[in-house]
Amino acid sequence: MGREEYRTNDMLSSKWRDMNLKVRKFNEIYSQKWQTRRSGQSDAMIELEAEDQYREEFNAPFTLKRRDRGMKREKNRNR
Repeated sequence: MGREEYRTNDMLSSKWRDMNLKVRKFNEIYSQKWQTRRSGQSDAMIELEAEDQYREEFNAPFTLKRRDRGMKREKNRNR
């Protein structure tokens, strides 16, 4: 109401493309790690290995991880 738009459609599309590419690349690495996982290896271990490989390949950490896992656990504890 009376406010100017903060971001244009082009700005949002550009941001989405960048995020989508990063998530797809991480998912490719994670899927490869999952398919070649060792016996007894947990999801968390695979995720850490995938994060390490992503950091090595792209010289930057993967920062688009889900943050709601801990919140779900807290929500279930409070029931």
